[in-house]
Amino acid sequence: MESFFRYMRGFLRIRITGSGAIRFMNLCTAKNISIWDLEEDCDYVYLNISLADFRRIRKIVRKSKVKAAVIKRNGLPFLLKDLYKRRMFILFLLFFVLLMHYQRTHLWSVSVEGNTTITYDRIMDFLLDTYYEPGMKIQGFPKNEAEKSMRNAFPEISWICISTEGTVLNVSLIENIGESPSEDNFIPSSVYAVEDGIVKRLLVGSGTPMVKVGDEVKKGDLLISGIVGEDNLKAYGKSPIFTEAKGDYICEITVPYYNEIKREEMTRFYDEKRKTTFGLLNENLNTAFFNKTKKENETILKIYHKPAFFQYYDYFPFFVKTIKSSFIQKKVSLTDEELDLRLYENLAVFIRSLEEKGVQNIQKNVKITNSNNGRCMYGELIYESSASESIPIELQIRTEIENGQYDSVEDGIND
Repeated sequence: MESFFRYMRGFLRIRITGSGAIRFMNLCTAKNISIWDLEEDCDYVYLNISLADFRRIRKIVRKSKVKAAVIKRNGLPFLLKDLYKRRMFILFLLFFVLLMHYQRTHLWSVSVEGNTTITYDRIMDFLLDTYYEPGMKIQGFPKNEAEKSMRNAFPEISWICISTEGTVLNVSLIENIGESPSEDNFIPSSVYAVEDGIVKRLLVGSGTPMVKVGDEVKKGDLLISGIVGEDNLKAYGKSPIFTEAKGDYICEITVPYYNEIKREEMTRFYDEKRKTTFGLLNENLNTAFFNKTKKENETILKIYHKPAFFQYYDYFPFFVKTIKSSFIQKKVSLTDEELDLRLYENLAVFIRSLEEKGVQNIQKNVKITNSNNGRCMYGELIYESSASESIPIELQIRTEIENGQYDSVEDGIND
């Protein structure tokens, strides 16, 4: 406890030099000057003395004919003095702490898990129109009310749980996949092809199949009809039965591929000099407040870098460094190896764009050859896609079929 009070008042570590060191310590004791942690090293004596008592030893030093030198300052008074010299750093640190506290007590993003038929955009639109607002307080979000409202707004949800994890609002749900829709929401529909190809698989869950495996289909062809086949019509009588057509459909699609790269191109040669500026960037807003705009012959080599410390904060503004460099453009001629490498890179980007659309089993049948201006890659890409379009059966066609205007279901649909 005594060491704590000494630290609060401040104390010094001093070095006593001279033959009268023992007399100096005796005089300090006689004057009720507290000294501690004495240490002797050759001709020097080291000791601690409080800041207030150090101001009283001037006469004792002269009387004992020694020299006293301060080698270290300790305690709160000296710490506050050093912090005052760095007051801008302290203010920034305080601002940083307050900003971090504000960040972790507010919601900045939404995560949705378990959705299959309900898209992320539909859920976000509902939350933004009702309870959620980016930057709102975590404690101010009504979880129970939001869960009840989402159950009422989306009847296909059988279970939902809304929770918070850090600055993220988590929405976990389970849908009623496979259950029959209610009569109020029931809309008869048919399934149509959205791309040209060959049918590789067709498993009908409900409705009448209009194509079979191996058939060639065009965009807009009817795949599964929402009206039952003629055989079923005879079993149920004259009135046809309408349903929501569903099924598992996979089509093999062949698309031509051609990409050409010219041998000569304009290339930028950058200046060795770099212009470095600092700015406050936000990853979501994508704006800089203190950076100068670049000139026509300048390019930004590094826009921003998000430190790993902020990886869990999706909406946190941070200081970044932007490096700019001037350049000149010259026409250069590329070799065959450089052209082939770029052709393969472009093919990889194109295949990646197809994979993002949900296609699978991509087969490449391409070749590289010389062209008039450079090198080109041509051939075919074969892949499988399950994309289809469900279109409601128009009321007019349904009425005409029920009235017996068409002899068969297929005539009514294709007319």
